[in-house]
Amino acid sequence: MQAREYAETCELVLVRAVGESGKMVRECRRLVAEGGRIVFYKTPATVEKELEVTRREGSKFGLDVSVSDLFELPGDGGKRQFIILEAVS
Repeated sequence: MQAREYAETCELVLVRAVGESGKMVRECRRLVAEGGRIVFYKTPATVEKELEVTRREGSKFGLDVSVSDLFELPGDGGKRQFIILEAVS
C-alpha cells in the first residue's frame, strides 16, 4: 500500500529505503496525527545531502525537523541517523 492510499493518521510513520526525504514529507505529512512523528532512517551522507530540502518541506506543513546522533550498526560497522519531523500544534 502506498501512503496516498492510507486514510488514517498515525503517531509514528517510519520511512526507510523509499526515496528522497523532501518528496516523502509531501507524501506522508497527512498521515501524521498532531504530536506525531515522521522518522526517516538514512545514512549520514544522505542526511547531509537531503536535510536542507527536508527542513524546507517540513516547514511548509508545520513539521519541526531534528536529526539524531549517529549510531553504529552491529556487525558491519555502518553508521545511520534519523531525520525526525514532529507535527506540532
